[in-house]
Amino acid sequence: MAYALFYQDQRIGAAAPSELEAWRRALRSGLITDIPDSDHRDVQASRRGLYVKQVDEDFEPRSDWNLPSEIS
Repeated sequence: MAYALFYQDQRIGAAAPSELEAWRRALRSGLITDIPDSDHRDVQASRRGLYVKQVDEDFEPRSDWNLPSEIS
């Protein structure tokens, strides 16, 4: 099993071994300021269009695609 970060409907992150690790990567990259807990996932991350879900395979984002530093 692997998990990846998504922005709206697009996958933006490489596969992580756990959901927590996918959120940690988002935190380290500055996309979020706190890792959402299971009871409050929709508060900050969903407002920004970010979510983590299970994926079947690894994925390398296109080299020419960069996520904006500020997502509104």
